[in-house]
This record gives sequence, structure tokens and C-alpha cells, in this order.
Amino acid sequence: MASAACAGRHDGRVGGRWGAASRGVPSPRVRGKLELELDVTAYLVALVLVAAPPFVAVERFAEDAKALVPQRQEAPALLVALASTLAASQVDRHASASFARHAPAALSRFEPLGRYRVGNLAGAGLLAWGLATHESRWASAGVSFLEANLLSSALVAGLQRARGRSRPGSPHEGEFGRGGSSFPSSHAAHAFAAAGVAYATCSTWKLRWVFPALASGVALSRVADRQHFLADVGFSAVLGWWVGTRLGASGQRYGRWEVAVGEGTVALRLTLP
Repeated sequence: MASAACAGRHDGRVGGRWGAASRGVPSPRVRGKLELELDVTAYLVALVLVAAPPFVAVERFAEDAKALVPQRQEAPALLVALASTLAASQVDRHASASFARHAPAALSRFEPLGRYRVGNLAGAGLLAWGLATHESRWASAGVSFLEANLLSSALVAGLQRARGRSRPGSPHEGEFGRGGSSFPSSHAAHAFAAAGVAYATCSTWKLRWVFPALASGVALSRVADRQHFLADVGFSAVLGWWVGTRLGASGQRYGRWEVAVGEGTVALRLTLP
């Protein structure tokens, strides 16, 4: 689903809260770090596919891909949510500036939770913990975190390039087609993707609402820090939440496996619910 570098560097902070905002175009150094981290994650996923234990088998990735496709009855609500935030991007500049002026400074503390590397570390940590303790639920959740983080980052990068919205404080702030990277927000997408996986994984925990609450803090911090507009983070929240909850729920189907260790042999048995 904190470290300093992230794919969200195209979503990164430039200057202080009230200092000069990003001009929306990542520097070559930032782009290089983004591409490197995306490549590293892609290589890790490829390695998992090559040497896949049962809970990360190739069939699982195919099922996860199917889970991301909305059902007929779900499609209208999803499209309305995405279209509404897209429409709001035409009129959200004044409201975003007003929010940034009045937002508490403490909101900025949520920003690190939306960094790309945080989601990767969470996924890798859960995967390692699950393998070490023979708890496939957590190992599977770790894979879901990595999937959601990589997919949300790739979707955001593509949309940023296609839409090119200038960031707050830039010469053409809020305008589309200017080569900027304001829409959508990678921090918000990463945070809500991770929150969605955690929410789906901890389906019986009464306090699981804390995950989307923390993700909301990340999203609002980007507006408060004058890095994004409200519609940018709203669209990202919907996108990330959809990816995260779907992949998290799909991953829980790979929930029970047994390991038998004999002399010179290791036997795995997967039992689907």
C-alpha cells in the first residue's frame, strides 16, 4: 500500500508551504528517480511471476485484473464519481486556494504516507512477514499492496501526461494541456490505493475506517501545501480506492495454505475458500 524518494516525486513538494509552487514539469533528476523506482517494482513483480508460490501464481494476477473491471450495476456510480471530479477541475481554483489559506499546518504531516516507496515497503514487509510466519493472508495482502501501488502509479503517470494540468502557483495554474503534473495527484492515489487494500484485508476490524481517514489526510495535505487542486485529489481518491479495495478483496481469496517440511522436501497445499 517514511522514505524520501517516491514515484510521487512528480507529485513532489517544491519550496515551503507558502513558497514557490512547482511549475508542474518534473526535472530530469526527478523523472530519472521515478522511472528507476517504477522499473524496480516491475522487476519485482516479474520475479514473483517467474518463481510464484501459490498465493501469487499467474492465475491470481489474471483474476485480479478481472476484479478491476466494474460490474454492470457498479459502472454508473463509478463513472459519475470520476466525471464529477473531472468536471469540478474546471471550477476548483478559488476553492482550493481558500482551503490552502485556512487549512491547519498539521495537515502537512500526512504527506509522507502518500509516497510511492511507502506502499512498496508496506507490501514487501507484509509479504515477508507472511512468508516467515506461514500466514498466507498477510503474504497475499503484501502482494495486493505491491500491485495496487504499481498500478495506481502507472495510471496517474499516464493521466498526468495526457491531461498536463499546471500546478498551483505556476504561470498557467489550473490550466490543462500545459505539460504540468497537477491532475491527478499521485500522493492521493497511492494513499487511497493502500487504504483500500488495508480496508478490504481487515474486513472484520471495526476500526478499519482509520485507513481511508488517513488517506484523506494525505489528499488534503496536497491541497493545503499548494501542490494540487481539490479536483486533482478527489479524482485520485476515487481511482486509488477502486484499485485498492478491488485488489485487496481479490487477494483474500488466496487465504489458506499449508506448508509441510520434510527431509529434503517442502510441500505446499493451497485451499481456496
